[in-house]
Amino acid sequence: MDTIPVFNILAIAAFGLLLAVTGGIGYLTLVEWRDRRLRDRENKEIRRSGKAKSWGLGAGVRKDKGDKEDKGDKEVVGFNF
Repeated sequence: MDTIPVFNILAIAAFGLLLAVTGGIGYLTLVEWRDRRLRDRENKEIRRSGKAKSWGLGAGVRKDKGDKEDKGDKEVVGFNF
């Protein structure tokens, strides 16, 4: 009958570890969500202000394809980030 208190202690310890791991996962999820939200907000502000870095040839600038007579035929070159 001395083994029952040992099992009770092990069950309580297992439950405590379960709570600790679940709480840790919840905390990390919350922190990652908050960080992603702040990064998205910063990226929106950068895009609105027009201070985004651009890569490529004339990023976002339209460039004529072919002759100068054909002004309606344009393509987008590069990307804005």
